[in-house]
Amino acid sequence: MTIALPIVLLPLLVLSGCDKPPGATREQVANGEVITSTAAGKASTLPTPQTPEARRALAALEADRPWRATLALAPVLRNPARTTPDAVLIAATAAAGWEGWKEVARLLNGAPWLDSLAQGCGRALLARAALEQGDAATAAAHAKLAVADTRNATLKSERQVILARALDRLDDRDGARDAYLAAARGLPHLADWLNLRAAGVTSDGGDRRKLFDGLTLAVAKSRRTLTDALARERGGDPAGAAEAFAIAGSMTNAMRLRLRLAGDDAARTALRASLFAEIAKRSGTTEARSLVALADSQLAPLAPAEELVAARSVAETGPIARAADGYSRALAVVPGSGADWMRYGEVLFRLGRYDRAAPAFARVTGNEALVARAGYQRGRSLLRAGLGAQSSQLLNDVATKYAAQPAAADALYLLADISADDKGDVLARTAFLDVVRRFPSSSVAPRALYRAALAAQFAGESRKAAIELDSLATKYPKSEERAGALYWAGRALAPRDSAAARDRWRRVVTDAPMSYYAMLAARRLSEPVWSPAGTPVTPRLPEDDAALKRARALDALGMDFEARLERDALDDDAKDAAALVALAGVFSANGYTSRAVALAKRALTKGAERDAMLLALLYPEPFGEALDAESRARNLDPALVASLVRQE
Repeated sequence: MTIALPIVLLPLLVLSGCDKPPGATREQVANGEVITSTAAGKASTLPTPQTPEARRALAALEADRPWRATLALAPVLRNPARTTPDAVLIAATAAAGWEGWKEVARLLNGAPWLDSLAQGCGRALLARAALEQGDAATAAAHAKLAVADTRNATLKSERQVILARALDRLDDRDGARDAYLAAARGLPHLADWLNLRAAGVTSDGGDRRKLFDGLTLAVAKSRRTLTDALARERGGDPAGAAEAFAIAGSMTNAMRLRLRLAGDDAARTALRASLFAEIAKRSGTTEARSLVALADSQLAPLAPAEELVAARSVAETGPIARAADGYSRALAVVPGSGADWMRYGEVLFRLGRYDRAAPAFARVTGNEALVARAGYQRGRSLLRAGLGAQSSQLLNDVATKYAAQPAAADALYLLADISADDKGDVLARTAFLDVVRRFPSSSVAPRALYRAALAAQFAGESRKAAIELDSLATKYPKSEERAGALYWAGRALAPRDSAAARDRWRRVVTDAPMSYYAMLAARRLSEPVWSPAGTPVTPRLPEDDAALKRARALDALGMDFEARLERDALDDDAKDAAALVALAGVFSANGYTSRAVALAKRALTKGAERDAMLLALLYPEPFGEALDAESRARNLDPALVASLVRQE
């Protein structure tokens, strides 16, 4: 057998019925199988490995390194004489861990031991693989056999979820309902979500209400009306579904059904007007984006006024190519406002259509601030289009004509930047100082002064540079350039006044301890680089832990949407810095690293203390042992690899 190898490491996804999940609380060997139960109440089974390679692979799975398990078994699977059922099953489990569903199917399809080894583990994997690849019929066939072969009650319930999902996609609603309800009885921690899915395939309104009334989780209860709408539509009640969708706030689905039910042109015309009124009302939202897509699919061609409404909305949410096309069609017929031409130009600029963006910006009319901004953006467009001389002339005009507007400072700064590229630092220095002189309160003034001072430093005028850098630190104490200015002021002063230089470096270390320049300053002072006091301590929030355990279990069963709802509900409840840090810690402890980083960033903006806990959340090392081992095996710095992982 040949195994296709992916080029990246992926975390182990806990898979229904066949994995060796992390966090095991009890493990035993029975009947030649490894039986594991976890704190979340999940059970799994794998055959006891018979070869050293299979044992290494199982150990890799236990360490959440499924790709390493695949590599460990590759030599065995290439040799038919050494290929054993246990090795194949462990290899398939590993492939599922890195979402190699085609590989799972290739390894297991046709295996004679599928129904005799490990309580149908292979069947369960084949069912999940088929489901993930869109083959619901094959998934259902495998899942039925997997359920029948299972003695463990928890495994049976997990496999019933896979069966229910397959039957759901096949529109066998009665079969899906029975399977969801059976799974709910065996997985009480997920019962709300499984009963909600059962309600979604239940035709009788009274039976649906009974299921809704049994919900206990607030986040699941919030989906009651929307689930009722989905069930009504599937049950052949589009009018009732449309009303329920509207109540639930899903106007796209409500409009879709209402358009389908429209009996004549007059009704369709009225709905058309209502749809574009909704787009205008919700402009720039994801719901409005969906409504625009509905209009494009059901009502094309759109009238120019309708195109303008649509373009205004999707210019905010995307797709921006759709916004550009809409503006183009609309503004060729209707006048449009100055703001419309501005947004059209911005959309074209984002698409890299600079030669078309410049004329759009030229059409902007309105108040002086808007016209000045349009002139600046037109200058940028001409520069990107390769028309440097025209760009410079226009930027000069903006800086002169609209001196009271922020765009004037931006225009002059861009001219200075162009000068630095074309004429070198000496002439650019004069241009940057002109920005500071003419627009000392602008947002670009600190950056302009910084670049002017550095030009002086690199030209050997260290006294002048030190004065200007100190001036920046004093005049613009909250600017992003302050730490760099103090550091370079120290460098400029060092040859003739070491005490003054050390004073500047000390201020960098004290005032901006987490900055790049603080690290450089500490080295100049021969001091250790700053590190936060204390050690990270992950907070324990029982209610949040329970929600995230449910989310992990839902993810494992392929119920990604419900898992996201659980996580989003926790996000919505966290308001202040302390709550955000605590929740980020819980997310991190449960393996949701990206979301933990996002929460920690929000906490930072709300004034959270930059202690060891917060920094560990902002700069995590997920899969630390695997990352360290793989990095060192390739002679790479693990910290560098972790930094790249975080950045990507």
